[in-house]
Amino acid sequence: MIFTKKAFLFLALLAGPSLAQEGFVGIWNTYQSEELTKSAETIYQYDSKVIGAGAEFSLFPRNPPDTPAGGFYDIDITPDTTDSSKGSITWTLKQNQGASHLVYNAGEFDRYYVEMPNKVATAVTASSGTINAKTAVPHYEARQVIDFFGSGLRFPPVLKSNIIVMEVTAGSDITKLEQVIKVDYTLNLGKKMEKHGDDNPIGKDIEIWNTFQSVNGTGVAETVYDYKKATVTKDSVKFLKFPKNPPGKPEGGFYDIEIISRTNTLDEGVIFMTLKDNSGASHIQFALGDYDRYYIAMNEKIESAYLKGAGSIVTSVIVPHYEKRTLIDAFQTGLKFPEVLMENVIIVEVIAGTDLTKLEQIVEVVYFTKKQRKEPSRLSDLLSGFFGLFGIDL
Repeated sequence: MIFTKKAFLFLALLAGPSLAQEGFVGIWNTYQSEELTKSAETIYQYDSKVIGAGAEFSLFPRNPPDTPAGGFYDIDITPDTTDSSKGSITWTLKQNQGASHLVYNAGEFDRYYVEMPNKVATAVTASSGTINAKTAVPHYEARQVIDFFGSGLRFPPVLKSNIIVMEVTAGSDITKLEQVIKVDYTLNLGKKMEKHGDDNPIGKDIEIWNTFQSVNGTGVAETVYDYKKATVTKDSVKFLKFPKNPPGKPEGGFYDIEIISRTNTLDEGVIFMTLKDNSGASHIQFALGDYDRYYIAMNEKIESAYLKGAGSIVTSVIVPHYEKRTLIDAFQTGLKFPEVLMENVIIVEVIAGTDLTKLEQIVEVVYFTKKQRKEPSRLSDLLSGFFGLFGIDL
């Protein structure tokens, strides 16, 4: 779906107040499970506070109806006293009576989107006890969040790098109270950001990693599985029969992947993933907790990326700003996965509900590079939106 500037302005206004003012922080909580939300991510609660002494958000989120009064975590944002660009966020588990499960099932997620007053440079999970906590900073990510509980809240249509995402995932055990999830962060306060590798580390080459994760196959851990590198020729690159079929399966591989970069126009680049073979799949239909991920490392920074179509292959697309992933090597490939994912990576994630029965299905992802499209300033967007209300196109 393509939005006009007027539509984007309207969506931005619906998303809630901007917390760009110094000292303010906002937080959204969402929940997702097969049992309660039919595997859809739903918004549950939102709050905003001034950063100060003690926990900014006490007993957040609140317990659901028909459970004891109270809430889950005391959440404290603590800037470093000697360096305002650094700090930490802690979630201290105070109650668990409102929980659907004390041990999270496959496909169950409790997510916290923390909107910081500045762009975030880095964020990592420092500790989390028996709670499986994953932290990321998105560069560009459109999330489909519904309002299953009728909260009336409107979730931001696009997540960018002023957001820290902390998600509690499958296998988390919240039986023990007073456990602390700690996330360390650094902000970009107008300084040159720390460099985590060359913007173009592989010249004209494009790299692709495939990882796999399932409840039965990998014990909910993500494992690296396959890797390829190819050189761009005539503005395109192809990865055929990727990833390879596992041992004990027929020769071949799953997708023919073609990446087309239309750098001679203002048009977008496109990634086509065509399903050629399903004989290597452990499941033709993906269950909860099944993830087949493709990390595509481009040779330039990505501005944005979105899913255009995927047939019956349920897919999400992410461009990370700063993200560390903890992977195992269950298949003993010897592959070394990147330590940090940044803006030259597009993550294509095949998830639960996917049906691989029909061959020749195509996952199509559209992307823009930094060179192809410059993001307009907020002032430019606001002015264009304002004058657009009167039929004036800037």
